[in-house]
Amino acid sequence: MTELPLQWIQGIKLLVILVCAMLYGFGGMSGKWKRRYVAPGVYVAAMAGIALWCGTFHWAILTLYLGYCLPIGYSARDGKVIQILRRMLAGATRGIAPVLFVYFTGQWSLLIYHFILCVSVSVFLGVLNPTKSARAEETTIAAAYYLIPIMTMI
Repeated sequence: MTELPLQWIQGIKLLVILVCAMLYGFGGMSGKWKRRYVAPGVYVAAMAGIALWCGTFHWAILTLYLGYCLPIGYSARDGKVIQILRRMLAGATRGIAPVLFVYFTGQWSLLIYHFILCVSVSVFLGVLNPTKSARAEETTIAAAYYLIPIMTMI
């Protein structure tokens, strides 16, 4: 495949991240199902579609859905220690989501980088919240959750 279609594919991937981050944010306002089930469904369907288009499909892509739709809640009302632990757990579940995909494709550095990114962004933004609003915080966290696996699959 030449560089021009590959660049278009990267743009499509960024649009998928955008849609999933928006769904995650909307689910934070109301309707957790948007965050927990629709965003992961869009993400995995897009990854599978892109992989089929490029001839790189592997069934392990479908296993990402399970890790991304686990309902790991976190509350800003808890004490700081509990809040940090819950945010770590939320980030860790998203960070470990591609483990079967990585196992079958051999991209172990992807898993390590993705795990560190998910946990650190979840804790830093979720606990300290240096952004101007909860909307910015949740959308940024979601973008981090969805960034690495899709961008490194092709």
